[in-house]
Amino acid sequence: MPLLSHHNSCPPTMYKYHTPSGDKSCDGLAMALRAGLTLRDMEMVQFHPTGLLAGPGTRMTGTVIEEGLRGAGGYLLNGNQERFMGNYDARNERATRDIVSRSINSEIRAGRATPNGGVYIQMSHLGPENVRKLFKGMVERCADSGFDLTKDLVEVVPTAHYMMGGLVFRIALLNCQVFLLLVKTLAAYMAPIVWGVMALLTQQCLVASLERQWLAGLAHSSWANAIWKR
Repeated sequence: MPLLSHHNSCPPTMYKYHTPSGDKSCDGLAMALRAGLTLRDMEMVQFHPTGLLAGPGTRMTGTVIEEGLRGAGGYLLNGNQERFMGNYDARNERATRDIVSRSINSEIRAGRATPNGGVYIQMSHLGPENVRKLFKGMVERCADSGFDLTKDLVEVVPTAHYMMGGLVFRIALLNCQVFLLLVKTLAAYMAPIVWGVMALLTQQCLVASLERQWLAGLAHSSWANAIWKR
């Protein structure tokens, strides 16, 4: 599905269909890479199964048609107007995003696509007024592109939605001795029950964040022992 695309006046993107606007061009990641920092899992891209397929002349193409429609009982139909999700997963249209996206792509690759190269979502069987009430925003979004979600079949296609990778970094912790001293000072003015909660959270912070050897050394300091004994 990766294709170099130029949507309307948006800058080029790796994907023909995508949810982010054209100004989200990953400049921050590019700056990090040029500075010599490490990027990780950049190939891990999440696709939303149902991006609006509104045609090539509008930025509305690729925008999300929320999965709440499928959760409420909406159907996905291929170009032959046949439900197909049951062929891929027992949960039908309520399967997870990755499964639904791959299933739609399989139907497209098998030659069962809609005229614009996607599949249909159908909501009319749930009742127009009910759909309009439950999904006002989605009905309006489709109407902006000339579709009536409450009555018509609307074409959708998997759309690049979320980048799972990014910059590798390690959080620099505050000096834990200073942190503990600050907690102790603040807690001195709090009720005993609040002190107990703060001490417990502090202990969890230390256990999760410090090297075992450093923690063992900290335990021998007199003020730290006093904290744990409170």
